[in-house]
Amino acid sequence: MLTFSLGPVSTLTNTRMADHPANGVVDAECQVHGVRGLYVAGSSVFPTVSHANPTQMIVALAVRLADTLKGVASAHQNDSAILGRIKGRDRPHLAVSCQAV
Repeated sequence: MLTFSLGPVSTLTNTRMADHPANGVVDAECQVHGVRGLYVAGSSVFPTVSHANPTQMIVALAVRLADTLKGVASAHQNDSAILGRIKGRDRPHLAVSCQAV
């Protein structure tokens, strides 16, 4: 069995939120720059590290993204060109990752 350690690793700010792709990975709506339908929510999108436990901010961000995705889904509910795609590449997908902080 291969075992290795990266030492102290933080997941904060790894997919930073920014207005421009050169400065971050996701926009203000948590959508990955240049990848339609891919959203990221979690401590990794925070632009800076806070001194406090980020759990409440992660929950608030996830609720905000859920509202955004509900709006995206309702805007396309009658659009059979999008909902009817077999591969689903243009439809929003939500991957959830939980971590202890």
